[in-house]
Amino acid sequence: MSKFEFLEKDFPELYRLCLRVDEAAEPDIAMVRVRQALKFIVVQLGTRENNLLAAIVGLREKGVLDDDMARLSGKVCLLTEPESRDGRKPVSPEDVFFAKAALLKITMWYEGYGRNRAQEQAEEQYRLGFRYYSGDGVDRSYEKAVECFRQAAEQGDADAQCSLGSCYYCGDGVVRSYETAVEWFRKAADQGQVSAQYNMGVCYHNGDGVPRSDGEAVEWFRKAAEKGHAAAQCKLGLCYWRGEGIERNPEQAVELFLKSAEQGNAEAQYHMGICCHDGDGVPQSYETAVEWFRKAAEQGHTTAQYNLGICYRSGRGVEQDQRTAAEWFQKAAERGDGDAQNILGICYQCGQGVETDFRTAAEWFTRAAEQGEAQAQYNRGLCYKQGIGVPKDYGKAAEWYRKAAEQGYASAQDNLGNCYYCGDGVTQNYAEAVEWYRKAAEKGNIFAQNSLGNCYYCGDGVTQDYAEAVEWWEKAADQGHKEAKEKLQMIRAVAVKPADL
Repeated sequence: MSKFEFLEKDFPELYRLCLRVDEAAEPDIAMVRVRQALKFIVVQLGTRENNLLAAIVGLREKGVLDDDMARLSGKVCLLTEPESRDGRKPVSPEDVFFAKAALLKITMWYEGYGRNRAQEQAEEQYRLGFRYYSGDGVDRSYEKAVECFRQAAEQGDADAQCSLGSCYYCGDGVVRSYETAVEWFRKAADQGQVSAQYNMGVCYHNGDGVPRSDGEAVEWFRKAAEKGHAAAQCKLGLCYWRGEGIERNPEQAVELFLKSAEQGNAEAQYHMGICCHDGDGVPQSYETAVEWFRKAAEQGHTTAQYNLGICYRSGRGVEQDQRTAAEWFQKAAERGDGDAQNILGICYQCGQGVETDFRTAAEWFTRAAEQGEAQAQYNRGLCYKQGIGVPKDYGKAAEWYRKAAEQGYASAQDNLGNCYYCGDGVTQNYAEAVEWYRKAAEKGNIFAQNSLGNCYYCGDGVTQDYAEAVEWWEKAADQGHKEAKEKLQMIRAVAVKPADL
């Protein structure tokens, strides 16, 4: 085994030259080959000077070689220079031993220098890639960023490997490929790059580029969380909170949320608010919940803004203030939160914290409804049914009721049943009405329960069944439906046949 073996992987040409030194049988040949190896190193260090000794002096002046390395290299240069041996005794074994030992020391220094230089070059490429990615001082170009990241990543730069993985994950400058993203994330993560470890957790949690595994996600989130990565602490907290990939432990979840929240992570601050509000893993406190919701809301966390608005609306943990509630709903609504858009519509419709404005209410209901918010779809239907903020239109009312009803929204199912029963905006169809009444009634909607009882009583859309009618009226009456109570009281007080009512 050669003592120069450490050069084989990264410096194969220099390794070959040094092996030839070891293989030289004659002292003169060994010295020539030592000189060749030294010359190779000096050239690789960036000199254009043909004279080897002058080149070594020049590298010292540039600060590439320190005093000790320049002195040692100079000695080897003089010792191996053919002209310096004219008239002298032949090369001795001691000279060869010294030259080889010196070459070993020089190559060990060069190996370290080469690695450091390669690392510096990789870091330079990474920084340039980041500038192209962010448009910092250059025209933004994801393609050029990817090129720079790749050059640095292939030299082993962990930050570049992580960034290249992110480009593949998002499809920035390359065709999106979760599998390729994972390959680069893993390379960086195995070097301890904390963002890559977090990204590996995300990939396993979502099943992006790897089979979905909550257990693997937990392990990667833990690696990053233990290094203080705020987002990873929050994600790991969520795993404990939900019992995903690990036994549910709300106390441990809160501990992780708190670490992340104290670093300013808005998502963790929001979840701290939820835990304090519900008393999950921490003593219940609406006041503390409001504090955490506010911290997250002020960073633009839309759900926290909505929840903070709810707290002000209800006076939970803070003095009731409808105007402030509407302000927070407005912030969340403008950021696209459907729940906030819907409740802001209610505020405008009812004049809660804002001036009553039916048209603006209808606009917010529409924005939320188009996002698929069932309650907003129902409210939009009510607007068309009653002509509030929009022209009255039974057909459009039925369309919006249907959208909400198909999502299981009971009030919309009941109103859609009414549309079919009365023929409002749709062709009258008692059987269809009964179907929607039943869906709503089984969810506990008292109006649908009463209407379904009426249908059984009259035989509208179903086979007439007085007992079934009474059963549904009783369900509605038990929840306080006045009309259902009156029908039952009449039956029981008069003691006549239901048909005589």
